[in-house]
Amino acid sequence: MSYTSNPDHKRSIDEVLHQCAMMFQNLGTENSKIDYKKARTEERKLLRTVRDLDPEKIDRLLANTDK
Repeated sequence: MSYTSNPDHKRSIDEVLHQCAMMFQNLGTENSKIDYKKARTEERKLLRTVRDLDPEKIDRLLANTDK
């Protein structure tokens, strides 16, 4: 099932994306590069937890986090 065709999958993926956004939103100028690196690592872990719901979409997002 894809993100757009299954409302339950969409809700789950959206929740993870929201958690990732909030994590980066709470980082500020006082945070070190290490803090940002830890956030990127945590983001990748969170995305992998919902990868089975829509592998194509999550793989694109994971590829974009490498840039």
